[in-house]
Amino acid sequence: MLPIIAAQGRELANNAGRLIDEFIQDTLANSSIGVMYAGTATSRAGLTAADTMDLDLILKACTFLASQGQTGERFKIIMHPNVFLDYAKSSSTNTWLNKLIYEDFKGIKDGFVTAGVNYDIYISANVKPFTVDSDPDFQVWPTYAFRDGAYGVGTLQNLQTFYKPF
Repeated sequence: MLPIIAAQGRELANNAGRLIDEFIQDTLANSSIGVMYAGTATSRAGLTAADTMDLDLILKACTFLASQGQTGERFKIIMHPNVFLDYAKSSSTNTWLNKLIYEDFKGIKDGFVTAGVNYDIYISANVKPFTVDSDPDFQVWPTYAFRDGAYGVGTLQNLQTFYKPF
């Protein structure tokens, strides 16, 4: 196979993945599926810069997910790198996370950064922020926590690719 064809195929696959990812995020952003807010916020409008991700919120999300499914599941948590920075700096997370990352470091591969007792954390710059109505300049990056079967995407059999010349 010609290298240019292989490269084009990878680019098309990446674009398809981004489109699917954006569709899922848009769907989740406009739903009320198990929404939890960081800090003391009780709604999107109530979020401030002081409301940041920490271990307590991850554990709360995992507890909620565990109550919805079977025991023994591993949950997948996807967060933006900016959220992971807040998470790593939080006092409830710091000591535990530093041990996992620096003592057992295996490298960040495919977005995976660390794992807890029943969850794996992945970072992705593709997580889209939203703005808070009270301050259009304030951006919030959501974090998504999934369990097996918690959210699905329909069949991709009808996905088509169109090549258009420049």
